[in-house]
Amino acid sequence: RWLVQTVGLLVTCVAISLAAGTRRDLPSQETLVLAVSSALALASVDVVHTVRGRISPVYLADAVAELLLVAGLCGTRC
Repeated sequence: RWLVQTVGLLVTCVAISLAAGTRRDLPSQETLVLAVSSALALASVDVVHTVRGRISPVYLADAVAELLLVAGLCGTRC
């Protein structure tokens, strides 16, 4: 339970950082790195644990959304 709470709080911290970092017209390189790396990490967890049968295949929809976010970000700034 503590691990779930820890991960939840860390994801919340990342979200707050991204929200603060995107208040400018053009986000900084650091904000983009945080956004892309976080999206890739979360997508990889979804895919790996779905393939291993630990979580429902519905989580693959989240992985797709994360990868679309990465593609959109890389299409504009990478």
